[in-house]
Amino acid sequence: MGGHDGADLRRRCRKDPHAMSKHDEARKAYEAAKKNLARLPKNAKESDYLKANKAVADAGKRLPWHLR
Repeated sequence: MGGHDGADLRRRCRKDPHAMSKHDEARKAYEAAKKNLARLPKNAKESDYLKANKAVADAGKRLPWHLR
């Protein structure tokens, strides 16, 4: 029952036309961060993994929870 559907998001975006583009930018950043994490070689340093994980988490915070 809870949560937002796409129609609700579009309705809000009609009031704020930039909202949808903000979500698109945030989604692209989140996808890019996830790809970078997946591309790390198996023998990468732990600090590289931590940096990549933090980038994914930071990008995810800018996305609404229902778009993650």
